[in-house]
Amino acid sequence: MKYVHIDKKGKILGWYDKEIHCFIPQQLDEKGKLIKESYYDLSKVPTPNIEVKEKQYEEIIKDNLNAYDTASKKFIKNDFRTQVEIDKERQIQAKKQKEEELKSLTIDINTVLYDANQEALGNFATVISIANATFNKAISIGIDETVMSLEDAYNYVYKEQTVNWKGADNKWHTVQIESIVQTAQDAMTKKAEILAKY
Repeated sequence: MKYVHIDKKGKILGWYDKEIHCFIPQQLDEKGKLIKESYYDLSKVPTPNIEVKEKQYEEIIKDNLNAYDTASKKFIKNDFRTQVEIDKERQIQAKKQKEEELKSLTIDINTVLYDANQEALGNFATVISIANATFNKAISIGIDETVMSLEDAYNYVYKEQTVNWKGADNKWHTVQIESIVQTAQDAMTKKAEILAKY
């Protein structure tokens, strides 16, 4: 036989086993003469408490029930968290979901699926910075002693120049710098949407 200790709200505070917590063995004197028979001391079980049979106890534990409804006289599952605790847990969960979405963000540009997480954004920025410097050089002092027009410099740097890029499929792709720029722009837009959602 088990006893469940509950509080005023019906929340289960602890379990007590009659044989373990309440049994008082018989007492003998030094000569082995019986002084007092063994008995059960139920005062050791805190009140309020409810007597629960073994089968019912097993079902309560299996179903992870944590409260007793005095109106229906049934064991139930109840959420005893305060609103502050619920809000805090929701914030923690939202933060985890946001981080997971940002970590797994991908962008599909010209049939190449790019990772677009924070590390990838840094890699995009590096490639674009180098391309921008090359573009500035092309229109100011020239490439191979030839100063280019804006259009020619753009085509040379962002369309004709390519880089090998490992996609989200873990395969290498030869891509234009223009695709990297577009991917970075789309990634930042998606990132902003994710941040706004949470």
